[in-house]
Amino acid sequence: MAELSRRRLLFGLLLAAGVVLLLELASHLVYRLLEGHWALGAGAEAARRAAADEGPQPGRVEVPRGIQEDVIHPYLGYVHDLGLNERQQRRRRGMLEVTPYGFLRPPGEPAPRPEEAYRIAVVGGSVAFVFSFRGRQVLAEGLAARGFAGGRPVVVESYALAGYKQPQQLLTVAYLLSLGQRFDLVVNVDGFNELVFGVQNVAYGVHPAFPSRWYYRLAAASDPHDLRRIARLSVLHDRRARAAALAGRPGLRHSAGATLLWRLLDRWLAQRQYRLELALGRRPENAAGFAVTGPPYDRPAEELYRELVGIWRRGSLELHRLATASGMRYVHLLQPNQYAGAKPMGPEERRLAWRSDSDYRRIVERGYPLLRAAGDELRAAGVDFHDLTGLFDPVEEPLYIDDCCHFGQAGNEILARYLVEALAPQR
Repeated sequence: MAELSRRRLLFGLLLAAGVVLLLELASHLVYRLLEGHWALGAGAEAARRAAADEGPQPGRVEVPRGIQEDVIHPYLGYVHDLGLNERQQRRRRGMLEVTPYGFLRPPGEPAPRPEEAYRIAVVGGSVAFVFSFRGRQVLAEGLAARGFAGGRPVVVESYALAGYKQPQQLLTVAYLLSLGQRFDLVVNVDGFNELVFGVQNVAYGVHPAFPSRWYYRLAAASDPHDLRRIARLSVLHDRRARAAALAGRPGLRHSAGATLLWRLLDRWLAQRQYRLELALGRRPENAAGFAVTGPPYDRPAEELYRELVGIWRRGSLELHRLATASGMRYVHLLQPNQYAGAKPMGPEERRLAWRSDSDYRRIVERGYPLLRAAGDELRAAGVDFHDLTGLFDPVEEPLYIDDCCHFGQAGNEILARYLVEALAPQR
């Protein structure tokens, strides 16, 4: 009898294992049909990381994101809300914390004294922000290994925020200097936001030089219905982050079935986000006043890109002059972008990073040649300008992690090594 019971138990276990295996195989196939890549491949991992909004540092570092977590700033347009620190630390540990100036730093990191360290301030938008964390170790160690800064420790500080564009980089440095901050080097990584968000501003009737998404930040915040929509967007974003973090845990991340269930949930939440964003955009033309729209901008559409590039060029030139007058070195990097360079892409990276119908592609292909030409003018004016459009062209390894502009750890380390060579070339 005992032998029969053992056989039945063994049969039941084998049957259950077979069912699980069939479900896993079926989930693999369904996921492949839905997403175009396998459930346990790099594409699924990149999608989880994007939904989880993982921070730019290795380890458990989260980055607060979204206009609902920003506050209007009288000089810089917007910064992060210092009150986020307390709310975030109640939710989970290991987050980046908001500095007294509204930017981000690793938790507990003290501000260095100028006489003790060589301070590098990184300014720009989200690409610059991610680089300021993911590339900081390679940059600091590479410069130290070459005896840069006379033996002083090199400290990389982030004064970049998602969505920032000129003249915010210029104004950020001027504001910090006015408050007594001093840096040895300012690194500006930009170009993409100036084009994309400038075009978006004009589409909403906002002056192209105004901060990105200014229409949402100011006009939407004045409407109680839109305030509720923004709050709901925040909740949805948090739910997507939590679900992605759960799906990424050991065990679940290696299950095709769990990955498929997470992806279906994430798609549903993302669709709800999209509908709310559309609702925020459907506002009457007369709902926005001068505080939202800024100076009237009525130039012909064909002149828009020249205007955007002009703002970018003049902002960099004035930042160079300010840095020089203040005894700082200034380096300007035109950020790489998949629609501007010729990086070879395998199937997985291409599915993540390339869309033939993308508005980003249209804007970049039209605007980047103008940026590169303006970069030549900056060099002629004495600016230490570097066109990094082709930085990733020799690299076959997957680097880009979305169809916009962002690249992962490997890409940021390549950028850091390039900057080390530009600042302290080997002799």
